[in-house]
Amino acid sequence: MSNAVSRGPPHTSARLLTATIAFVAVLVLSACGPPPSAVTDRYDPAKMDLKPTPAKLTSERDANPSSAAANRALGIALYKLERYEQARPLLDQARKLEPTDGVSALYAGLAAEQMRDFTAAKAAYNAYLGNGKTEKVRKDIYARLVLLTKQEMKSAAQDAVK
Repeated sequence: MSNAVSRGPPHTSARLLTATIAFVAVLVLSACGPPPSAVTDRYDPAKMDLKPTPAKLTSERDANPSSAAANRALGIALYKLERYEQARPLLDQARKLEPTDGVSALYAGLAAEQMRDFTAAKAAYNAYLGNGKTEKVRKDIYARLVLLTKQEMKSAAQDAVK
């Protein structure tokens, strides 16, 4: 007989040792702070706001007021900031300078719709249908035109009752 105390199969103590090491590693790593990916996320170009500011776009537009692209870019930036009253004239100017520009027509329609000018919105959306290139947006525009017509009729009915 051997004097050694049997503690079970040898692979059981190896598993226990591995589990203990893993547990200690988790504790040590959790005390070290956030994972490196969380620290470097702010340097990830996909997560950065690289769009020009309205101030920069305004100076570009002021430098070349007859540029459809400059008017469109500033109008879209203002639209995204929900400054529809300021965006709309810029988008309308871009449409005048480049009548076949579908993007200007789309955003002009969206801005007019937000301002509840359904007639102008419908005209801009129809211009997009004539010049826009994206089929999915065309389908969305058709649906918006139906909705605008309903809203227009509802508004007219409310005005008639007053």
